[in-house]
Amino acid sequence: MRGKVLYRKMGEKIYSARKKHKLTQEKLSEISDVDRTYISQIEKGHRNPSIEIVSKLSRALDLRVDDVIGNNKKKKRQKKK
Repeated sequence: MRGKVLYRKMGEKIYSARKKHKLTQEKLSEISDVDRTYISQIEKGHRNPSIEIVSKLSRALDLRVDDVIGNNKKKKRQKKK
């Protein structure tokens, strides 16, 4: 169950970045060399893409890979005692 939530969040990040750049799935497909139908499935949270696919999409969307796959919660550094 947890994996599905992570896939959905990753898909939402890719979708948001694609919309921010005003790209269609078709155009993102051309830029990233990832099949349009696969992009659609990723955005819906139905697929768990390989790191290679995430890397291609990240480059095309001007994102860092860890922005796409991470939870992006900033952790406060603990002071050393």
